[in-house]
Amino acid sequence: MNKKPTCEELEQRVAELEEQLSMRQFGEQSFSIIADNAFDGIVVVTADGFHVYANKRAAEILGYSVEEMRKVNIRQLARPDEIPIFEDRIKRRIRGEDFSHYYQTELVTKAGTTVPVEISCSHIIWRGQPADFTIIRDITGQKRSEEALSESEKKLRSFIDTTSDWVWELDLNGYFVYASPMCKNFLGYDPEEVVGTNMLDLLADEYAPTTKVFFKQMRENPRPFTGYIVRMNRKDGEQVVVEVRGTPVYDKDGSLAGYFGCDKDITEKYLGQKALRESEKKYRFLAENVSDVIWTLDMDLKTTYVSPSIQRLKGYTVDETMNQSLEEMLTPDSLTAARIIIEKVFKELASGNKEKAEETFVAELEQNCKDGSTIWTEIKANFILDSKDHPTGIIGVTRDISDRKRAEDTLRKSEEAYRNLFDSLPDPVAIVQDDLSIKINPAFTRLFGYSLQDIEKGGGALGLIKSEEDKKVARERIGMRINGKKVIPEYHSVELVSKKGQTIPCEVRGVRIQYDGRPASLVSFLDITERKVKEDLIRSLIHKIIKTQERERQLISCELHDSVAQDLSFLKITTDMILKYKSLTPGVRKQIFQVSDILEKTIMTIRDLSYGLRPPGLEKFGLVQTLYNYCKDFSEKTGIRVDFHSAGIENLTISYESMIHLYRVVQEGLNNIRKHSSAKNATIRLVASYPQLIIRIEDDGKGFNLAQSLVRASNEKRMGIQSMQERASLLQGSMRIESVPGKGSKIIIRIPQDTQL
Repeated sequence: MNKKPTCEELEQRVAELEEQLSMRQFGEQSFSIIADNAFDGIVVVTADGFHVYANKRAAEILGYSVEEMRKVNIRQLARPDEIPIFEDRIKRRIRGEDFSHYYQTELVTKAGTTVPVEISCSHIIWRGQPADFTIIRDITGQKRSEEALSESEKKLRSFIDTTSDWVWELDLNGYFVYASPMCKNFLGYDPEEVVGTNMLDLLADEYAPTTKVFFKQMRENPRPFTGYIVRMNRKDGEQVVVEVRGTPVYDKDGSLAGYFGCDKDITEKYLGQKALRESEKKYRFLAENVSDVIWTLDMDLKTTYVSPSIQRLKGYTVDETMNQSLEEMLTPDSLTAARIIIEKVFKELASGNKEKAEETFVAELEQNCKDGSTIWTEIKANFILDSKDHPTGIIGVTRDISDRKRAEDTLRKSEEAYRNLFDSLPDPVAIVQDDLSIKINPAFTRLFGYSLQDIEKGGGALGLIKSEEDKKVARERIGMRINGKKVIPEYHSVELVSKKGQTIPCEVRGVRIQYDGRPASLVSFLDITERKVKEDLIRSLIHKIIKTQERERQLISCELHDSVAQDLSFLKITTDMILKYKSLTPGVRKQIFQVSDILEKTIMTIRDLSYGLRPPGLEKFGLVQTLYNYCKDFSEKTGIRVDFHSAGIENLTISYESMIHLYRVVQEGLNNIRKHSSAKNATIRLVASYPQLIIRIEDDGKGFNLAQSLVRASNEKRMGIQSMQERASLLQGSMRIESVPGKGSKIIIRIPQDTQL
């Protein structure tokens, strides 16, 4: 059995309990005093979610009184979606489980609104029962600050991303720790390429040393700076001039961490200012050294500046000129002219004509010199305008034009003499500009019957030309001449139609001249009607000679083939028969054999001559087959490869005489290639393409200068090309030669099919 406590023990136990109660009451009283004056809300929550204690601050945060808080369950304070979470947290803490007891959430106030809070919880024993001790801190202000900070950061980020400046941040060693996207526009580098790079590595070489010293000073004495100008290297090798601004950046301990700043591209401004300084320097140099005189006047026409060149122009010093009036500067006639101009301009300015203030005024005035002589000058002047476009003075340039005046006087006399010469020329002459005759002499009107007005109405000088092809050629020649190009040949023939409808053949020659300050062509016309008649007569005689020559060739060919060749063949057969006699001595046999061999070669030579004089098979096989055989034979004898091709010829009826001419043209063309071209290949094309029959002869030889070659052929009396031209003319056709040195040559012959071929 347990021993019963004595009275003394009971009294001692009661005393201890009373002391413990007193201490607990004291502790609760102290807790209540501290909690009621705390800045944060304090609540004690039991396992069933009711508040057994709440201080004043907790009640204020949630909109309740202290008494009401003791009746409020945690369910009423939590958002509906968080009630299970709150209840679970309380129960787990009361059970003593170990997990995070610090978090942020939103609580529902008495008014139904929510308030952001920061909660810190712990497990306690409250009056003998486990409970949840919770500290509630209202973070509404903090949240607002965070939102404001976030918004501010967004605005800053937006500003950095959209500003035309490049924003950056450097550490204490000058390395980039941040670079905005704009660095791509500035330097051509992506931000990732710049971050980690030292700023000195991006500077132009001449700026790196001074910038290194400057940045050291900024580290030793941190302060904001602006207006620091450097030149930086772009990724593409170009350079950009920037104005740098920066401000110190400190860490949380207050120590300098680096600099935050931005760069502004001032390349254009910098270059503009530099150009302006250079321009001002050049202007002053020019003003003080040019022969022209630069001057300024105020609105009362008093001289306010004159350049030193005035002394070279007129003999007066700058000071003497500054004190002169217009009456002293100008001769009487020029003074009158100047006053008329000045009064007119000032009158228009007074009427509000602002456009007049922006005009440049030009006048030619005669001025007095210090030695008593006069000089002619050209004056160009403009008003000096203020920021409101109001005239504040006049600036001008004076140039000595005495030589020009004398030249103009000489020119007037020269033009008068030229006009008399132009009008008295016996041959027609016209000045042509832009396809229009702008001047003709009387001889032109006498020959063609047109006045200048008639020509203008008819569409210009080219309207007189009869052939459209000749018009095209004339237009090209005039254009080349006006543009300063050499025209070859210098002379050419063309047919013009007079006012009476008469066709007048003329030889035309043109030269390039300047007329009224613009290029023009001075064209002379020589009436070659009589010469044309003589040339036609000569051509007719040549045609007859060629025809006679062909007939003689045919006769000679027949004689060679039918008589001489036959006689030689008989002799050849006879010698061959003699060789069969066995009684011949070896010496005689050898001599007869040699005679036989010579006879055989002579027969072949005569046969070739006969074929050359009269193409074999031309009548029997026709032109195409005969030319094909000739080209084949030519290739075998010369080693020049000939590519012959014809088209459409089979459908044409061609006389024997015409075939002879066409055959001779091709024959002569190939002979020229063999003699002069050094070609390896030749091309012959014979094509009937209505309304023309076209022969094209080409080679891949060394080519030649056409004009020089024609002159040389004429001097050397070579008839090959001329013979081809005459035969083409016999068939009423034309021949064109094209050749470039080193690129071969081409001959194109066009014969109308309507010609009696």
